[in-house]
Amino acid sequence: MWWLPRTALAIFLISLTALLWISWRTDMEDQRTTLISDMLWLEQEIRFHLTRNEERIQQLAIDLANSNKALRTFTPSASSLLSNQSGLSQILWLDASGTLRAALPTSTTDAVAVGEATPAIPMTETLRLARALLKPTYSPTYAIVHGDAQFEVHVPQFSSGHYGGMIVATYSIRRILDELVPWWLAERYRISIVDDGGVLGKKSLVTAVNSQMSYQIAFDPPGHGLILRAEAYELKTSFARNLLILTAVVLAVTMLWSLWALRRHMQWRLVAEQALRKEYAFRTAMEDSLATGLLARDLDGRIMYVNPAFCRMIGYGAEEIVSQESPPPFWDSAAKAGNLYRMNGQNDRTTSSSGFETQLRHRDGRAVHCMLHAAPLVDGDGKQFGWLSSVLDITENKRIEEIARQQEEQLQFTARLVAMGEMASSLAHELNQPLAAISSYSTGCLNRIEQAGLQQADLVEALKKIGSQAQRAGAVIRRIYEFVRRSEPRHASCNMEEIIKDAAGLFDGEVRKNNVEIRIEVAEALPQIQGDRVLLEQVLVNLIKNGIEAMRATGTDDRVLEIIASSSAETSDQQLCVAVCDCGSGIAERDLDKIFMPFFTTKSEGMGMGLNICRSIIESHYGRLWHEPKPGGGSIFKLTIPIRSKLPA
Repeated sequence: MWWLPRTALAIFLISLTALLWISWRTDMEDQRTTLISDMLWLEQEIRFHLTRNEERIQQLAIDLANSNKALRTFTPSASSLLSNQSGLSQILWLDASGTLRAALPTSTTDAVAVGEATPAIPMTETLRLARALLKPTYSPTYAIVHGDAQFEVHVPQFSSGHYGGMIVATYSIRRILDELVPWWLAERYRISIVDDGGVLGKKSLVTAVNSQMSYQIAFDPPGHGLILRAEAYELKTSFARNLLILTAVVLAVTMLWSLWALRRHMQWRLVAEQALRKEYAFRTAMEDSLATGLLARDLDGRIMYVNPAFCRMIGYGAEEIVSQESPPPFWDSAAKAGNLYRMNGQNDRTTSSSGFETQLRHRDGRAVHCMLHAAPLVDGDGKQFGWLSSVLDITENKRIEEIARQQEEQLQFTARLVAMGEMASSLAHELNQPLAAISSYSTGCLNRIEQAGLQQADLVEALKKIGSQAQRAGAVIRRIYEFVRRSEPRHASCNMEEIIKDAAGLFDGEVRKNNVEIRIEVAEALPQIQGDRVLLEQVLVNLIKNGIEAMRATGTDDRVLEIIASSSAETSDQQLCVAVCDCGSGIAERDLDKIFMPFFTTKSEGMGMGLNICRSIIESHYGRLWHEPKPGGGSIFKLTIPIRSKLPA
């Protein structure tokens, strides 16, 4: 699987490279063939002009030899030759002795020879050679000023079989290139005429040439070893061809990169799959070992996943509840409506993140109390597709809480009995007074009955006083009975003013015995609260009792206990506030953090449970109990209870 794409890619690259090389070689061969063909044509074209000029010069020599007016004949004929644009720059007519008879043009600054060349044209070797050979002869090339070079053709003149002179035609290398090399050829090549000494002249439109694409041909007989050379320009390849080649190269590179990327992706995928398998095995083992149930649902409430702990919790198998329509069979019939409401609230994202307590029904019919927390399931695009709920079995916790609640009730009942036991002497004195008064009034009534002349009106006042004292004793007994009797907690509408007065009434004897003044301040129109009257009275009894005991070391004139009840608004909930203020020695700073702890007490005979029980009672009413130091000495215990709180479950 790995070698096949690699082999195919290698073959593709080799084929592409071969195709490009063959295409390049073909273009080079075509270009070279065209170059040779063009150079052969140019060489023939120049030679044609040179040959035609020889013929015309020979004709001029014949005309000059046979004409009586030779000088008049030379000028128009030479002018015609020079205007033919065949590279001629000057025509001279020499007589037999080598003397210049005529010239056209008569003089030129460009014809000044440079270097070792000599201007003595009649004395040149070429002239003697042409005279000896009796035919046109070309001279060697010589340089002249302005970077040009020239060569000459010597055409002998004969008259009646005798040598009569020499016609010398001068060719300019520059003019030959300018006049005989067409423009379209100069656009393709740099045309130059060279000899052993270097470049004599060139015609080029650009400077950049392809040195590997050149061709030269001998330029004889003129110049004695001249070479006509052509060098091709660096051709600009076509845009379409370059684009095609570039596309092929890019595709090849892309294919190579794709293969490399695919290999890396496959390696990464194998690693990811291996990691996913390990992660899945780890998560499966973790979920199977959890004691907490997991329940995944889609947005329509259909169950997508449950873990083994949840199945053990409800007694159903995963295959029995997964993908089943909502509501599932394990919802308790009594709690089904509330569960559906909370589920819909979760789907609408209005449920509290703290979760809620519910009740499920086991397959065998027993109730399973659970705490359910839900979190949204979000896919990789950030879109929610369901909910994952963690379900914690709190059945045992509920049982333990019920036992704790019963024990706390027993402890509260015991605390009330202990409080009454501590106040027994005061309560006995409180009951003794009305009983003694009843006894005294009844004795008085009997004495009056035994006397003669008793009027009925005399007994009415005494009997009313007996009834009043009996009611007073009955009220004391009723308050004691209601305070210490054991009953289930009852939450109903309560009047805090009545609770305060009843709690304070239990301490009438204690107040007189310790010379304590109790001041009760209740705000007007104090609202009703929902709570257990007996438990709230127990809180106030404990706080009043602690306040009276705290003022034992205080002077008798300063023993004032204030009970202040008011309502206040904290945030959006209206609170009922009760403050119990004493003028005692206060609480040491080192003990402030421990006064509400169980079994902590500063009294030698105390149990240390009073304030702890008080705080538990207030918190069960969704309220708060705390301590504040009183300015000037003493303590303030404050409690707040929501006025519109819901009843405890």
